[in-house]
Amino acid sequence: MGPHRERLAAGEFKASAAPGGGGPDTLRTDLLEEAVNRLTEQNGTLFVTGAGNSGEGGPYTLGSPASAEAALAVGAVDRDGAVAPFSGQGPRLGDHAVKPDLLAPGVGIVAARSSDSNLGDPDETHASGTGTSMASPHVAGAAALLFQQHPDWTPAQVKAALMASARPVPGASAHQQGAGLADLSRAITQSVLPEQPSLAFGQAAWPHADDEPVARTLTYRNTGEADVTLDLAVTDAAGPGGTPSAAFTLSETRLTVPAGGTADVAVTADTRGEGLRDGAHTARVVATGADGTSVTTPLGVVREAESYDVTIHVLGRDGRPSGDFSVMPGAYAGQLPGVEPVSDPSGTVRLRLPRGAYTLTTEIREGDPRQGGTLDLVIAPWIEIAGDRTLTVDARTARPVAVDVEREDASLVHAAFGMAAAGEDGGVFWTMIDAPDLDRVRTAQLGPDAPAGRFTGGRRATFAARGPDGGFADSPYAYHLAWFTPDRPSTGTRRVTDAELACVRAEHLPQGSGRSATKSALGVSTAAEGPTLLMPGRGLPMSLPHTREELYSAEGVRWFAELSQGNPPAPGSPPPPAEATQELRGLDYRPGRHYAERWNGGAVFGPSLPGPGPEGSETTWAKRIPCRGMAFRVPLFGQSADAVGTSLLDSAHILVERDGAEVCESNAIECRIEGEQPAGRYRVETEATRSVAETSTRVSAVWEAEYDGRTDALPFQAVRFSPRLDAANSARGDGWFAVPVSVQRNPGSAPAALASLGVEVSYDDGAHWQRVPVVAGRALLHHPDTGHVSLRARAADADGNTVEQTIIRAYALR
Repeated sequence: MGPHRERLAAGEFKASAAPGGGGPDTLRTDLLEEAVNRLTEQNGTLFVTGAGNSGEGGPYTLGSPASAEAALAVGAVDRDGAVAPFSGQGPRLGDHAVKPDLLAPGVGIVAARSSDSNLGDPDETHASGTGTSMASPHVAGAAALLFQQHPDWTPAQVKAALMASARPVPGASAHQQGAGLADLSRAITQSVLPEQPSLAFGQAAWPHADDEPVARTLTYRNTGEADVTLDLAVTDAAGPGGTPSAAFTLSETRLTVPAGGTADVAVTADTRGEGLRDGAHTARVVATGADGTSVTTPLGVVREAESYDVTIHVLGRDGRPSGDFSVMPGAYAGQLPGVEPVSDPSGTVRLRLPRGAYTLTTEIREGDPRQGGTLDLVIAPWIEIAGDRTLTVDARTARPVAVDVEREDASLVHAAFGMAAAGEDGGVFWTMIDAPDLDRVRTAQLGPDAPAGRFTGGRRATFAARGPDGGFADSPYAYHLAWFTPDRPSTGTRRVTDAELACVRAEHLPQGSGRSATKSALGVSTAAEGPTLLMPGRGLPMSLPHTREELYSAEGVRWFAELSQGNPPAPGSPPPPAEATQELRGLDYRPGRHYAERWNGGAVFGPSLPGPGPEGSETTWAKRIPCRGMAFRVPLFGQSADAVGTSLLDSAHILVERDGAEVCESNAIECRIEGEQPAGRYRVETEATRSVAETSTRVSAVWEAEYDGRTDALPFQAVRFSPRLDAANSARGDGWFAVPVSVQRNPGSAPAALASLGVEVSYDDGAHWQRVPVVAGRALLHHPDTGHVSLRARAADADGNTVEQTIIRAYALR
């Protein structure tokens, strides 16, 4: 106790917990990994870091700096002790080392909440979180106690002791769990620890008939005062998919470790066996003693699948080897670990690729394209690798890609080229490359088209008029252009006229006192065949109010637009929270047609359940998340049924009950319940208040829905009011007024007929309510002269699912 306490007082912290990764692991040692390794050596600090939360992607999903050799990488288990699906997996890229190192609880972890935190579950003083960032502090605490018990130990010894004493999780490989679930009670009592906490045997290159067995020495150190005899065995040996494996053997099965001394055993990995499958093989050496000692050491070796050498020569515009290029392969089948751009000053790179089909994207540069240099983009949509191959990528095959629009004062704001490729497992991978100046960019296709339905190429361009300061703020028009090409990349020049585009007169109004905003648009391919490609564009700033023409390409593209109200960030500062946002989904324009849109005005802002958004965005607003739990987040300030509306809030609260018992509460508009949830009657009550706008100042809703325990989407409903209002969200007072009213359902939920709908109105901000008739989908109101109109509605479907929602100051009277 004494010496360790003195070290802590002097500021020499021995154990440090870090969140779940600064990014994905790479084939090279990144700066975070280098820092962890160096600081461990210099300061004697053990860095305990989360393994990352990308484990659902399969092997090679460990995060950095958990991938650092000196780090103690911690994965997560759920409340049942099973490895959490999101927990980052090994092997480590490059050397295929065993990672993560340990597991600890990381699902639904409750801890004290800072008064400055926006996390509120389960109450105002505690927060609940899920992830490997929740697991690593458990292990950091265990490490601190071991340092306290053994103040003279090194970080490597503490790491080895924690791993050696772990309890393996049944059914999980060493690349999912490392040594297993941390067990501090065993770590502080055992006197034997291995000097190698895990053993990795690298990757055996295909073919395997000539593989050489690889032996590693496993050394046990006895820190106690009595000799310890250990019985050794290889256990839980498994290959890909959990198949049996006989890859590992021991030189002996019994070992005596003298007091204060060491003893060695040789562990051999042999990948020549006929019954061995290609892929990762893991096991553990378990050493047990008569006194209850049990020491675990995880093992790993990778048996390379059928793979070949691919040599790529890259030529510049002068026909000579390029010294400034990057090559990026993408696999159609399986996983290609460690994919990242590769380059070499010689102009030649060599890749080792498993047999199969690939895309190949090559960027060839002469200088910086943003500062007068050039960029040639050569894309191979389909390259088959069935043997060693040599490819030549020649910039001289590339051709101009200029995009010309009709208005002479239009300048390019942003351009990009993209591709999407559909893997055999149904997954899609994307590549996106910005083009700062189309006059200095050329593209070409290498090799044949991809088979139908496997590849989509695309191009995105935004044009606007420059202002006196050279920027694009308050441009009177904006071109949003996107083209998609099935089976091949986008190449060649494009010229468009205004007549062949959709023309939108877009009026942008402020909510409240906001006077600036940014408008962006995302184009999504709509072809029936081929993977979906998303092509985002750069946002254009504007003062509010602002009206402009927006011209959209409309063949084979659906648009998703967002207006974000708020001041732009100061140089070098992160963007401040948006005052209010509106995202309109699924805008299907037609060539040559004219449209009118009003943003932030002429509408009642209220709960909405819009349909699918772009890939990766929220599409179901009350839902089960397989393997993780349940989430409730209904947008409360949408200007229309197809809009996702958010707002800066003064206060918010949400409470979730199942069969009358509270299961989640938060001072936000979102609540997440960790872990699989049973069937039952769910009641969700939410409320939010805001002062950034004069209308919809308080919105609340109560949903009651029956969840069957099987489907993902809960049968929530939202009542939408769509009166004809002016730009100030006002209607004429002193007379009858019809308010169209409709009911939305949560996307993906089971359909059910509307059984009842009732509407009430208040003209004194909710102090008194009166029921109003609903005739042919319209609520009939009689307005007073002035003031505000508040609306309350209750709807029920034929299955007994209900919603009651209230909007205070839904609109004003003039």
